[in-house]
Amino acid sequence: GMNKDHAKRLWARAGIPTAPHELVAAPADVSQSVDRIGVPCVIKPIDSGSSIDVFICKTLADATRRCHEVLDRHGAVMVEKFIRGVEITVGILEEKPLSPIRITTSREFFDYQAKYVGSEAQHHFDLNLPAAVVSQLQEIARRAHETLGCRDLSRVDLIVDQQMHPCVLEINTMPGFTPKSLLPEMAAHDGIPFSRLVDRLVCRAYARGSGRVIRQAV
Repeated sequence: GMNKDHAKRLWARAGIPTAPHELVAAPADVSQSVDRIGVPCVIKPIDSGSSIDVFICKTLADATRRCHEVLDRHGAVMVEKFIRGVEITVGILEEKPLSPIRITTSREFFDYQAKYVGSEAQHHFDLNLPAAVVSQLQEIARRAHETLGCRDLSRVDLIVDQQMHPCVLEINTMPGFTPKSLLPEMAAHDGIPFSRLVDRLVCRAYARGSGRVIRQAV
């Protein structure tokens, strides 16, 4: 699976904006790491998806407690600076960015509850952002995908702060893939229906594995 700490280090080395963080692998390091990042901060496992065991902490005591909890369950945890702003996700298909989606939710962030339970999350193609920022988001997402050596598809989650500065939060190297999932929704918006999306990816994988190019369905 994806190691979020390693991904963020590679992004930082490539000059891709991402929130400051500390990796904690031992209980003895918790307090020092939390103090260095400060609050509010985000506590998350380095290798878990669907926003499971992700907490936004507003006090040092809460951050320390949550860090110990997540460390007990996952073996390693990230303490990340919390950035308030607009949540954006950008799908990458065949190394090119799709139209971004702005995510709004009644919850504090796009957590497990908002993703999978009820209807707390709404998806908007109208980002309410300047065109230059939208282009910047797409290019940053493309570079985040490329820097990690991803191929075919991924989905990059970003946040745009109050100064209009984009920042990469995470990448999903195997994003949800039902007709109602975010990446297929972006592809459909860009004129690629679900059946053609599946066909394109299957043909691409087959050609890579066999050395033969096969014709895609129209």
